[in-house]
Amino acid sequence: MQNRRPALALGLLAVLLAACGGTSAGQPPAPSPTGGLPADQDALVLQMRSAGGLMAPDYEFRDLPRISVYADGRVIVEAATREVHPGSLLPPLVEGRISAEQIGELLGAASAAGLVSGIDASYPSHGVFDAPATTFVTWSPGGLTRTSFGALGIGREPEDPAEAAAREKAVDFLPRLVELAESVGSEPYVPGAIRLAIRPYTVTDPAYVRDPVPWPLDRSLASAGAPIIDGSPEAGRCVVVTGDDPDTLWPVLAAADGTTPFVSDGERFALVVRPLLPDEPPVCR
Repeated sequence: MQNRRPALALGLLAVLLAACGGTSAGQPPAPSPTGGLPADQDALVLQMRSAGGLMAPDYEFRDLPRISVYADGRVIVEAATREVHPGSLLPPLVEGRISAEQIGELLGAASAAGLVSGIDASYPSHGVFDAPATTFVTWSPGGLTRTSFGALGIGREPEDPAEAAAREKAVDFLPRLVELAESVGSEPYVPGAIRLAIRPYTVTDPAYVRDPVPWPLDRSLASAGAPIIDGSPEAGRCVVVTGDDPDTLWPVLAAADGTTPFVSDGERFALVVRPLLPDEPPVCR
């Protein structure tokens, strides 16, 4: 599961569009609801993520939004990669930038899609109970609106006409995100904080044995962090790396793959890496 998810990042959007047929990509956006963007450059103004369904624990721990847009124009996208094993230890996040005018147009389109109502909404799956939910987060001067659709674009049509219309407008909005994601470029995103799951190193297939990598930070992997799941040590311990440490650690992680062992105090450990985004607090939960 660790290596499938990045390859699905933007592909999911294309699948949703194909599933529902036509789009309104050529329609002009509605007037922007922004009224001026947040002063905090790290404030989230738009995000789309797909999560849930039947996923492995590693997937849950390192789950990332498909696309995030911030008040200063930064756009962070989880890009597609080749489906290989073992894949990179790091999820393939790339970063770009758009103008305030482009943000306004994007939020205007989200408003026309009914995603900036100021009222959170959640629509259940209909007949596809193991499918992920697609969640949109949008900003307006009144705050963030969260709208979640279970099995968006698949499954049977809901009986409620209002829900059916909401789903149709959400799918019609997706081409704007596809266009944005494809134009963002390929500059790697380097986070200011990193969340790690620390687990004992166990690789039984000789083909995947890698040379051990010395742990570059002072804090020992043998004792750092708190249990991810109380009473389930196999889930590992969680620790968040902040301050100057991400600058030291990131190049080391970038050179590793999913089966690389890290040596700390004479012991070998496996890591699961989740870069934290600008709006996310440096905590494990």
